Amino acid sequence: PGQEVICEASAHIARAELGAHAAYSGITMRTWFHPRGPVDQAMLRQMHAPDHGPFFVRTAAISVECTHNIAGGAVLPIEDL
Repeated sequence: PGQEVICEASAHIARAELGAHAAYSGITMRTWFHPRGPVDQAMLRQMHAPDHGPFFVRTAAISVECTHNIAGGAVLPIEDL
């Protein structure tokens, strides 16, 4: 609880599952947007939040989909993963 997962805005875990990530584990989600779902590594580096103290949400995980469901099953390049 009190940590975050970073993922693409239309990823399955962000758009489906009825917010279970928050309900069951108490985590929040921060997202980037790309219509086909690829990873923008420079953006991830900017978004990543290490432990800045008790009043800031710390990044616990980064979620990527190897086939992006909502982007029509787009396959992400292995180099990006």
